Amino acid sequence: MVIKGVVKIIETIIDYAEKEYYSKAAIQKNLMELNILYEDGKISKREYNKAQEQLIERLLEANKKQNDE
Repeated sequence: MVIKGVVKIIETIIDYAEKEYYSKAAIQKNLMELNILYEDGKISKREYNKAQEQLIERLLEANKKQNDE
């Protein structure tokens, strides 16, 4: 019985983490923060491009997940 409760808690945490990871608002916020870091000279063009590419991939995945639902 205790194990079922622990499993349920873990499933809930994973569910929340996935929703946050694929949240369009969170991704867009990260993109804006990334842009500010680049404009302020705190990251290089290479770092900016790599991070931007990863965030855009997440955004595309989020759109695909939403369309699949």
